[in-house]
Amino acid sequence: MRLTDIRPTSAYVAPALPKLRLERGPGTDWPGGGPDLFDLRHEQTARLYWARNTPSRLFGMDPTVPDPDPYPAIPMGYTTLQLLEKLAIVAGGQLLRLWPHGPRAISASSPYRLILPPVDGKYLDLGAAHPVRFAVADALQLSARTAAPIVLCRVLYDQNWH
Repeated sequence: MRLTDIRPTSAYVAPALPKLRLERGPGTDWPGGGPDLFDLRHEQTARLYWARNTPSRLFGMDPTVPDPDPYPAIPMGYTTLQLLEKLAIVAGGQLLRLWPHGPRAISASSPYRLILPPVDGKYLDLGAAHPVRFAVADALQLSARTAAPIVLCRVLYDQNWH
């Protein structure tokens, strides 16, 4: 898929999806049974909560099920809680998977985030350019330079969490 063809409605699956073998960093092992952030195999666009620089498991692939309430699972304390929408995974400078944007409007001033897998138990979360094709280009360049898989997310909302 060419970068110039990428739009919020675009979807893509690489012909051969690799098995990403990654350290499972700290995070909220909730909601139970949800896929991991770097999972490539789910068909629908997924969401996750992000707080204290750690992800929840993925949810929201079934639009008939409401988002889980974060209060019981993510302790409050001087941080920001974000609801993210997982849009793409890239590795080695190649696009592996692209999911279309969901119907929710965004409220963040910096709408795209790049998340790198944990090293020594710590994830790295970086901002990315807008619109989505530029964010995908940022992710491709970063993955080529670091040899790490990158997850591209869209910030749906953020709020003080304390």
